[in-house]
Amino acid sequence: MLITAARVLAGPDRHVVADGSVLVREGVLAAVGPREEVERQARPDEPRLDFPAGTVLPGLIDAHVHLCFDADRTP
Repeated sequence: MLITAARVLAGPDRHVVADGSVLVREGVLAAVGPREEVERQARPDEPRLDFPAGTVLPGLIDAHVHLCFDADRTP
């Protein structure tokens, strides 16, 4: 899947790539960078998502947990 956006925050240093893309293959980040560069690596039939005014944070995993909420009916 090719994901394009106005901005991509790349790497732990939060480097901003304007007009960037992320290429994901089999659930793994295959490429991150400027749209033109990453699009060259995508297959012609690659599924695409475009966020022209958005920001993409590749690799961000929502791993937060609410330890006080155990799904029980008691507070």
